[in-house]
Amino acid sequence: MLLSVWALAVGSSIPEVPAGSGTHEGQGDLALYERIETRVADGESYYRAAVDEQAADGYPTSPPPTVRLPTVTIVWLVAGEWTPWLLRLLVALSVVAVMLRFERIAPAKPEWIASTLLFVATTGLFLHPSAGYFAEAWAVCLIVLSLAVHRAGRWRLSMILGLTAVLFRELAGPYLVVMGVMAWRRNRREAYGWFAGAAAFCALYGVHWQLADRAAAMVGKVSSDPWVTFGGWPYVVDTVRFSSVLRAFPYWVSVIVVAAAVVGWVAARGPFRDRVLAISFTFIAIFMIAGRPNTAYWGTLYVPLLVPALIFVPRAACRAVAAAWRRPTPRTAGPPC
Repeated sequence: MLLSVWALAVGSSIPEVPAGSGTHEGQGDLALYERIETRVADGESYYRAAVDEQAADGYPTSPPPTVRLPTVTIVWLVAGEWTPWLLRLLVALSVVAVMLRFERIAPAKPEWIASTLLFVATTGLFLHPSAGYFAEAWAVCLIVLSLAVHRAGRWRLSMILGLTAVLFRELAGPYLVVMGVMAWRRNRREAYGWFAGAAAFCALYGVHWQLADRAAAMVGKVSSDPWVTFGGWPYVVDTVRFSSVLRAFPYWVSVIVVAAAVVGWVAARGPFRDRVLAISFTFIAIFMIAGRPNTAYWGTLYVPLLVPALIFVPRAACRAVAAAWRRPTPRTAGPPC
């Protein structure tokens, strides 16, 4: 019910779908995905259908990353009209997982409740039926669940969930690497498991690359604009604005909020905090280099994890003030020279 109230409250301030570059009037990414699904359901090859529709709608078809992985289409073909409900179930599980995790890192109940509500706020858009077509929504929920179930010595389920997230959206790939790096000093076996998962995905993505490239060559390749734009911090703020209600506020508010959220996670404690902070910083670093204005929705991959830390900012401020006002301990006099 809480998610439903949120969706109704903010639905008018957030676009239902990422803005596309399609040439069909009144159509965008959502219409493109629906047409691809229809053609595959009729027995056509996914890659041929995807490339044909992208070319017909004015979308680029090269390089191969312009063609989505087929995972979302497969889910729609298998689950049909139940697909939005599967995503909603995934959102609900993510909310429960976040509640349990935040309870451990938030010393006060108000902090715990408020941080959970902020997570709900950033995932409310996923309740819309069209959200089931967007890989980022599936990927971030799976990343959250992967983080939530991770325990020392019990990492296999976490790795499987993380790998599944990457199969939905390849941009989530850094998550596997970050988790492997963080496990390296503590548990080499776990680290090897994460790296093996990343390697397995690279092999699968290599197959996807070849199939997408071959299909694009058959209809004529249309090259994409470069993704490396060095947008810096302003683009990072744009990714957060697109994926939250901050787009309804002035830009300067977003600048402050994003910086405050980072400070909030720094003020928290525990291994869960360490992983969230490492993952958030990794995506922030990536988006300071890569991303165009029409790909700001990529921020969906990390914003639901970043924003809840706003609740920890007062704690960070209190610690800073206490440290500034703390009187230095006088030195004990030493023996005379």
